[in-house]
Amino acid sequence: MLTHTIVHPNYGPGEIEAMQAWRDGLQPSGWKVYTLWDPPETVPPGGMPTGWFLDDEAVGIPFLEQVRTLGPRIVCAHKGIGGPVPGAAPAGSDPRDVGPAAALFPDITFLVYHSGYEPDPEGEEGPHEADPGRGVSRLVASLADAGIGPGANVYAELGSTWFLMLRRPREAAHVLGKLLLAVGEDRIAWGTDSVWYGAPQPLIDAFRAFTIPERLQEEHGYPPLTAPAKDKILGRNAADVYGVDLDAARASRDASREWLEAARRELGARLA
Repeated sequence: MLTHTIVHPNYGPGEIEAMQAWRDGLQPSGWKVYTLWDPPETVPPGGMPTGWFLDDEAVGIPFLEQVRTLGPRIVCAHKGIGGPVPGAAPAGSDPRDVGPAAALFPDITFLVYHSGYEPDPEGEEGPHEADPGRGVSRLVASLADAGIGPGANVYAELGSTWFLMLRRPREAAHVLGKLLLAVGEDRIAWGTDSVWYGAPQPLIDAFRAFTIPERLQEEHGYPPLTAPAKDKILGRNAADVYGVDLDAARASRDASREWLEAARRELGARLA
């Protein structure tokens, strides 16, 4: 199991100063930040938090400089899914800062949780050119404006995003198509947030079966979502980020299965 350590750098300088002790004691695989939240005591009753941005000089830059100094140089930032009402999400959930931060810190890997997606009960995302200021298109625009292209230091993560799009296949095709163009099949990372939604296997099965229609590929230039690309998205890309040796992991899994089968046989013999 790999873990992240959550940091709230806008809660005061003590958070950033504590990162060294957290790194040494917790040994995280990456740092997790929720840029949409403010300290609770600073939000007026009934008010909306504003949050902070990865590229602002007061909070974001000092935090990223500490990440660079201490390691691990992996930042997982919640972007999108900011509120139930479209347009009313906290400002910090907007991924407009991802591109500038990635350009300023090319030696840090950024995983953009939820890819900037915002669920909209009144509509759904379409192609980027139709509304570049909406949902995942905001991330696409931020990366393009900063010169961050496929294969760079930004990964788009699909936790909750795929679950929320599952009943909207046209929207799913547009979102995945936009991400394939913006970051490439080597920079999309699977996620399920299954702690909220239950066992993830149905989500995995649906993703395995999903394709981007040829019509949308032709109209918008989307690449096909191929079986090899799905293999990367479902695990290989994350393994590269965290340095997981997949061959060693498979060997450990197989050894565990052998132990389990031996234990079952022994228990069966005792109960016979």
